[in-house]
Amino acid sequence: MINSKDSLLNFITQDSHSDYIYDGWANGKIGSISDHTGTNVYRFHKVILDDRGRYMLENLVDEDAPIVAVGITAYWLHYRKNDNRLANLFGSAQNRSKTTLDQFLLYTNYRLEQYMETHKDDPDSWRRDLTKEFYTKFIIPNEKKLNKLSEAIFEYITPADQKLVKDLMKEYLLYLKKKKDKYPSEPPKHRKKQTMKKEEKKEIKVRILKSGELEKHFKLGFDKKAYIPTLETKLASDQSDKELARVALVIYESQHFIKKDYKTFSKWYRDFCYIVDCEYHKSYVRSALKKKLEDVRKEYYFL
Repeated sequence: MINSKDSLLNFITQDSHSDYIYDGWANGKIGSISDHTGTNVYRFHKVILDDRGRYMLENLVDEDAPIVAVGITAYWLHYRKNDNRLANLFGSAQNRSKTTLDQFLLYTNYRLEQYMETHKDDPDSWRRDLTKEFYTKFIIPNEKKLNKLSEAIFEYITPADQKLVKDLMKEYLLYLKKKKDKYPSEPPKHRKKQTMKKEEKKEIKVRILKSGELEKHFKLGFDKKAYIPTLETKLASDQSDKELARVALVIYESQHFIKKDYKTFSKWYRDFCYIVDCEYHKSYVRSALKKKLEDVRKEYYFL
């Protein structure tokens, strides 16, 4: 049962910007699983003891806390029925609980609106069917990736809870497949010979950036209003993973980048891939990205 008294899912806060500290997670950790930003990104925030032996959240910036749930799993955690009123500080989550079908529908529409907003100003948008593109090319691969990230929650919850979350992920992908099946498949087109090098022959896909995440990493002196939209537009265009890794390096080496939280490029590159929705490659170290880096610096002259 979803609301079993033995379910550890009931101790996950449902209201955004609030915390519920719990000391009985399956992995023995003590802390709060919460969505501080209200952007469907649940993180685990650990606690420490104060001078009086009381629990308090450790003073960490939000992005330092590990991600445990995103995508449909995070949306479901916000809107599932939960009888534990302590998990929603003001009782509002209980009052707005939604059926599974409503959650699938509303979450998908939310993602579709994001996709339309991201691509509405593309030069060729006038002749593209963005809704069809969303259902046939974007949403299923994107949600599979988000489901994989959400597996991080499994160590905190019971085996029965894990099965429930896995079933949710499975059913949502089936729901999306039914949506996709409404669009007739197109015959394969003849592909021209690839000219990219072997290591750059990665699938180029349409991406949707995490809204507002990039600008957090730039100093106050950087003209964010003028340049962040330009940067986001460029990053959302068709590029291989290696090309995006070079952009990540240019940002990392920029005088405007806030470097204090990233002692190594690898740590920043991993977060960059989450923000930009590209695949992280452990082999893309700084030395492997030097070729063509000057061309990237010229293109991103404002960094």
